[in-house]
Amino acid sequence: MDHGFDIPHLILNDGSLTPEDITSLKAIPNIIVEEKKVKTYPTAPNHILLSKLECFEVGFHKYGADRVIIIDPDIFIFKSWESDIRKILMSKAICLRDWGSSIGPTPARYKELFGVVEDEVTHNCNTGVYSIPSYQYEKIPPKIEIHLKDPFVIMEDQGIFFAAYYGEMDYITDIFGLVNGIEDFDYMWNWVLETMTGAHLQGMRVRPKALDYLINHVIRNCPKKIPLSQITASTKNINYGLLAFGSYDYTKPWQAFPTQWEGRYVLDGMYMHGGSWAEWRLPLQCKRFETRYICMHTGIPQNCQPIKINDRVFNLGETIDIDVNGTLKIETLYGEGAHIGFLNPNLTIKLDPPVLQF
Repeated sequence: MDHGFDIPHLILNDGSLTPEDITSLKAIPNIIVEEKKVKTYPTAPNHILLSKLECFEVGFHKYGADRVIIIDPDIFIFKSWESDIRKILMSKAICLRDWGSSIGPTPARYKELFGVVEDEVTHNCNTGVYSIPSYQYEKIPPKIEIHLKDPFVIMEDQGIFFAAYYGEMDYITDIFGLVNGIEDFDYMWNWVLETMTGAHLQGMRVRPKALDYLINHVIRNCPKKIPLSQITASTKNINYGLLAFGSYDYTKPWQAFPTQWEGRYVLDGMYMHGGSWAEWRLPLQCKRFETRYICMHTGIPQNCQPIKINDRVFNLGETIDIDVNGTLKIETLYGEGAHIGFLNPNLTIKLDPPVLQF
C-alpha cells in the first residue's frame, strides 16, 4: 500500500465484472473501472491473452498516462519491492522471466514472421508484471497486425511483447514464478516465502491450495496500521499553506518554528491550518482512525478551537480513536496563532481472508 492510493489504478472489464463488482471497486480511492468491455481479437487462438495488451492502449490514449504498469491478479507481494519499482520506472520495457516459452510450440514459424528467437541476449518474458512508457507503445500494434494476418498458437501477450521489445527488455528478478506442484513441498514453499519479494501464481484458478496459502501469508504479514499520509485526501479546502505530514519544515525563514510538542520534535504529524477541512474516501478494510489533537510549542493553546472528526467534536489534547466506515472528515476552526497538529495519525487495518469460489 506504499503508493497504492496515490497512483491511479485502472481496471479493464473483460465481461466478467458484475455491477456489484464495479460498485465495490469504485469505492477504493483512485480506482478507475473502465466499464466498457475491452476489445477482443476473436480470430487469435488465445484472444483473451491478447486483450491484455489493450490495457496499454486504454491507459495511454484514453487516460493520458506517461507509463502503464500491468500486474496480473495472481501476483502476491511479500515484502518491499522498491528496487524493482525503480527498475520499472527507468526501463524502456520490463517484464518477468517465464519458465516456459513466449514464442509457442512452433519457433521456426514464429521466427519467420517476427524475425526473432529466444536467446542468451533476450530471454522469454512473462506478462504477470510488465510495463512500458507511452513513447514505446507504438511498437506493439504492428506486431499484433502481423499475428492477426497469420494467426497460430503462441502465448499471445508474451509473444507479442517479446517480438516488440526484443533486445530492449529488462527483467524483474525477485518475484518468483510458482510452477505447478511447488505448494505440495514444504521446503520449496518456505524457500519462496523467505527469499523472494513476491510470487506469481500461474494458473491461480486451478490451484486453490496455493492460492489459499498465499492470500493468508500476505494477510498475516500486512501491517495492522498505516499512516493516514499514505492515502490521498479525496477533497480538501486548506485555509492557508498545505495539508502537510511528517515533521513540519522549520528550515525556511517563513516557517521558522520547529515542530515540537511537550519538548520533543514531532516526526509523525499532520498539519492543517485552522479553518481548513479535508475528507478521505477509505477502503472498507480501514476500521478505525487514531490520533491526538495537539498544539505546537510556538502556538497559543487557548486559541485552539474544538475540531470535528466525522461530526464528533474533540478538544485540544484529546486522544482520538473512532470508527470509520469508508469516510474520514476532519474540520478545523480558525484560531489566531493556534498552530494545531495531529500526532501519529494512523488507520487501523483489518483484512479478512476471502471466501474462495471456483
